[in-house]
Amino acid sequence: MQKTTLYIVRHGQTEWNIQKKMQGHRDSALTELGESQAQWLYEFLLNLKFCLHAAKNY
Repeated sequence: MQKTTLYIVRHGQTEWNIQKKMQGHRDSALTELGESQAQWLYEFLLNLKFCLHAAKNY
């Protein structure tokens, strides 16, 4: 049997995360930490081979 791995990710930290504002309907800029989180995730996922990916854009 082949091993299946599921990766679930979301955006990095945003300005609204810090302010504890409700999110999901509008964009909020990434903080410096959020930018570094996104870069780390990009580098982590870069060398993985996917058979399927899905994304939800609200």
